Amino acid sequence: MRSLKTALLTAVTFGLVGPLFGTIAFAVWGLAESTEPASGWAVLAILWMLPFGYMFGFVPAVLTGFLAGLVRGRVSSAVYVAASAIAGFAVTWGLATLTASGPDLDGGGVNLAIIGAIAGLCSGVVSSALGRRRRQPVSAGPAESD
Repeated sequence: MRSLKTALLTAVTFGLVGPLFGTIAFAVWGLAESTEPASGWAVLAILWMLPFGYMFGFVPAVLTGFLAGLVRGRVSSAVYVAASAIAGFAVTWGLATLTASGPDLDGGGVNLAIIGAIAGLCSGVVSSALGRRRRQPVSAGPAESD
């Protein structure tokens, strides 16, 4: 029961932060491929893209978080973050390439899967940091004096 609860909480965490990191990775990728120099409008473009990032990236992020949450606490933080990136790649590639007519193997699916891996990696780092924070004992505050 505890591992299911951990997996669900991890899925929520990934669902909240994964699309943000995926949108930023997608925007940076686009800016890197652009022939024009980046301007201040690039930040506004990322903000404009954010709702679409959540619209298209929420389900892959939640599925990635659930899979990563199944191994959380059973492996080291480095392995957990690597597993999050691998799960992000696999889930995103699977959702991006599988259609009713079979897998679509053009470059677009692989590019999206790489963005999913980056989002999974970043979400794994955030989730790992939150997990360490939850496990730390609450220290006694400073003694009150009269």
